[in-house]
Amino acid sequence: MRLLVSLAVGLAISTVSVAASAYGDGATGYSGKQGQTCTGCHGGNAAKPTVTITGPDTLAAGATGDYTLTVTTNLTRAAANIAATDGATLVPGTGLQEGGGELTHTNGRPTAGGRYAFTFKVTAPATGGPLKLFAAGMGSNGTGTAGDGTTLSTKDVTVTGGAPAPAPPADPAPSQAGEDDDDAAATPAPTNTQSTTSDGTEKPSKKKKKKKVVEEEEEEDEDDYDRADPYAGRGGCSSTRGSFDASGATAAAMVLFAFGLVRRRRSPR
Repeated sequence: MRLLVSLAVGLAISTVSVAASAYGDGATGYSGKQGQTCTGCHGGNAAKPTVTITGPDTLAAGATGDYTLTVTTNLTRAAANIAATDGATLVPGTGLQEGGGELTHTNGRPTAGGRYAFTFKVTAPATGGPLKLFAAGMGSNGTGTAGDGTTLSTKDVTVTGGAPAPAPPADPAPSQAGEDDDDAAATPAPTNTQSTTSDGTEKPSKKKKKKKVVEEEEEEDEDDYDRADPYAGRGGCSSTRGSFDASGATAAAMVLFAFGLVRRRRSPR
């Protein structure tokens, strides 16, 4: 019977010890960066700790700065989990260790005067832009998860210099050239209907053929006109068909009359 009691007491002590140190050596992924916090396991303390991050507000690209996470609590121990935006590097200092790119406490750190200061370094990325620090600070009684309190804190840091972060591509605006191309595509290009004969000479187009036929018809009309009016264009005759030049006829009659008088005078009586 005494043996069973001893085993039960030993098991209870081991269970309490495991519970008290379940995350006694720290845990990562609970800084609030991923949306999870320590309150999933630790809680029940109405008086939550005060948690602050202090350090430079500005870092040059690739430069390193010193920062401090201070946990002020009415409990005997302090714990922490610290993370940063991607691209920054965290280096542990007092009371911290690295794990998975984040920082966490080494065992529950005993407070002095109700506070504990965790120190660490931050190396900025090579590109300029905003950098954010995330931290969960916890006050613990060291007896397990019950009766603990957690508070989240963040700090914004501006990284200057270096290559700027790439901007998203802008939507292309419609260009005038594109509109001109559409108009050109909508308007058919003129086609060359000119052809050549078998000996390489150029065949006349339909317009040229029509013009030539009209010219030939006009020449034929002029020939018919000349044949119908043989005196057209000649002196003494009107250029109008069927009409006779009176002045020409009078002159001819006078010549004939004079010629008749001369013959009469010369003829013997």
